[in-house]
Amino acid sequence: MRVSRPAALIGTTSRGLNSGVPTPLAPKGAARSSQSYLLCLGFSRSPRPLGCCAGHNATPVARCSPVGGFTLLEVLISSAILVVILILLIGMADHTASLWHRGEQNRDASREVRAGLELITEDLHSAVITTNPSTLIITDENPPTAGSGLFFLASHPHEKRETGNEGDLCATGYFIAADPKVKGTSNLYRFHASGGTVTSAIERNKLQALYQSADPKNTATTELLARRLVKLDIHRLQENGAAGGLLLISLATPRDERSGNNTTPLRDDQLLRYTTILRLPPQRGFAGTNTP
Repeated sequence: MRVSRPAALIGTTSRGLNSGVPTPLAPKGAARSSQSYLLCLGFSRSPRPLGCCAGHNATPVARCSPVGGFTLLEVLISSAILVVILILLIGMADHTASLWHRGEQNRDASREVRAGLELITEDLHSAVITTNPSTLIITDENPPTAGSGLFFLASHPHEKRETGNEGDLCATGYFIAADPKVKGTSNLYRFHASGGTVTSAIERNKLQALYQSADPKNTATTELLARRLVKLDIHRLQENGAAGGLLLISLATPRDERSGNNTTPLRDDQLLRYTTILRLPPQRGFAGTNTP
């Protein structure tokens, strides 16, 4: 007499299905590992005979493969592309920084030139011009109505005078000279002397000698006003057919920073010009033999 076991206690594997031999049911974990093992061997869970049984056709499936990776060639190509991209980015950043730096320098130069023109205009409005030609000198006048330097006497308002000065007259000048520290660069300088020095020069009729002491290296009387200037042009404008009291003052800077460090004369299209026109105060006369 055959005794049947409960269905819950009977389980079959794929081999048991084909052979018809009942096999005890394995635990859930063991069954799953067994199934995974069979799949990794390349066989399916089909009820058809497996390849391990002689005379039966196996049903192969995709074999398990290890996790995919990059080959050495792929790594080298990726690294080369990354290096090229980094080089391009660094080049773009460097070019952008260079443009920003050049723009800042141009803005600084423009501010200095405008401030210089304002100071020249303010000083000339306080100029003291007499019949003595030393009270207003335009240097290098060739032709006679144009020059590259300007020296004159001025009488500043009381609130702008230096403390302790003797008298209200001062000698002022503007000129272009080579930078003593940077080769191939020229700047705009302002000369200023006051007090007893000016009074003595007027009494001894030595104003021109005083003007000639203007030098970029003499920091006691000369100060840097604007950098990278290549031209200071001063023109006497004609009034009624003769040179009158109108002055046209023009300052020129190079458009390109590299051009400013070149000793070759620049063309007009390579220059940026800042111009102002002003009228000189009327000419004065002084009594006495030692008047300016």
